[in-house]
Amino acid sequence: MGNRTFERGRCRDYCRATRTRDWRVAVGFELSRLVAVAYRVSPAQLSLETRGQARTALARQVAMYLIHVTCGLNLTEVGRMFGRDRTTVAYACQAVEMRRTSRSSTMCWRCSKRSPAS
Repeated sequence: MGNRTFERGRCRDYCRATRTRDWRVAVGFELSRLVAVAYRVSPAQLSLETRGQARTALARQVAMYLIHVTCGLNLTEVGRMFGRDRTTVAYACQAVEMRRTSRSSTMCWRCSKRSPAS
């Protein structure tokens, strides 16, 4: 409950600072909270100034990617949400995309190895 209140306050502060009432920002903060839960890190850890543990850094990258792609926020806006530079968000999006493509190609290769020969 405490984390949810923190997130709402952070979203409200961000909206005031940027003078926007954009629904995408609210959805973005909710997405970051869900990613934090999925990766078993606290939502507050995603916005720390330091990189943190590898699990935290990966969760932050995934959250940045999802917010950029799903909500359509530009890299600068996503960076502001996490206290990061736009180039950091660009790197995060690239890293997640690389993970996605390498994983799916590996999965396809494994599946083709398992299929019976024709």
